[in-house]
Amino acid sequence: MDLHRLAVFVKVYELKSLSRSAEAVYLSQPTVSGHLKGLEQELGVRLFDRLSRGVTPTAAADLLYDYARRLLALRDEALAAVTGLSGQVRGRLLVGGSTIPGQYLLPVHLAELRRRYPELEVSLAVAGTAASCQAPPRNSAAATPSALAKPSTRALSTAARAMEGWSAAEVSRSA
Repeated sequence: MDLHRLAVFVKVYELKSLSRSAEAVYLSQPTVSGHLKGLEQELGVRLFDRLSRGVTPTAAADLLYDYARRLLALRDEALAAVTGLSGQVRGRLLVGGSTIPGQYLLPVHLAELRRRYPELEVSLAVAGTAASCQAPPRNSAAATPSALAKPSTRALSTAARAMEGWSAAEVSRSA
């Protein structure tokens, strides 16, 4: 069973839309449909009822969803553990910020973080102050293992140390 297909399945299951899921995983809609069709053929079951306004998960999809999330989380955990041994900063990091910092301050710093650590996938979620101080809901697209892996403690501490020393002058020189 291909983990990439499972990640696409999880996104479609959560968003209930092929087009929004395709956009979220940076694939075309026909590619997403192809991944689902391949998974359905491999399992011998239909996973979604396709409707004019999206998709509805079948009972088989409901069952597969929890297993898929656990498999993807285990993959991400294994990757973080192995890369942590080598001292690499690698994985996924979701940073939330309220409107002003999220639009004007964080993008510059996160771009620099990405430049310094190219194996670190950084995402920025901009929301109001109250929302940006909360963890994403358990079943949201942002909280899924395929969208957000828990970076290793070493990766987070290295990234935090790197950001501590930044000054406005240093950021403007590197931009």
